[in-house]
Amino acid sequence: MYREVLAACTTHYGEGHVETLRTKQGLALLLQYKGIPEAFVQAEALHREVLAGRTAHYGESHVETLKTKENLATLMAEKCTPESVAQAEALYREVLAGNTAHYGEGHVETLRTKLNLAFLLKDVRTPESLEEAGALLRDVIAGFTAHYGESHVETINARGELALVFERRGRTHDAHEMMRQVVA
Repeated sequence: MYREVLAACTTHYGEGHVETLRTKQGLALLLQYKGIPEAFVQAEALHREVLAGRTAHYGESHVETLKTKENLATLMAEKCTPESVAQAEALYREVLAGNTAHYGEGHVETLRTKLNLAFLLKDVRTPESLEEAGALLRDVIAGFTAHYGESHVETINARGELALVFERRGRTHDAHEMMRQVVA
């Protein structure tokens, strides 16, 4: 169905029109969430086309361009190759800088990008990446607590991720304490 709508949008509006790009982004996300290698290849190509189109239309730092970069970063992180993880990290850092400039440090969009970067860094598992992931997660927890409250699922999930970082850093006591807060 998405492919039919995309074809109609492309015919009616043209390849680079915002409606065509929006439909292409929807198809890319649908393919990405299928989680199969062939769909990932198609999704990546579509994300890159949308990114090029939105960058040309809106500019590098527009929120629509940043959202597309973040979607591409998520896909690249899911591929789990050293090259794709490096690309994902670079994209997340660009999005984080853009979201911070646009929304501010404590805005939910900025916090979610920090959370996504922390997820990625947590899985890299170097001492430096775990240290940075922990710092990002502490910022996210503070921001989510201020925005949503202590018992909101977003805050609780961020605490669970920080517990995993502690565990991977060998700080089992801190990990256990954080997990007690999560299940309390």
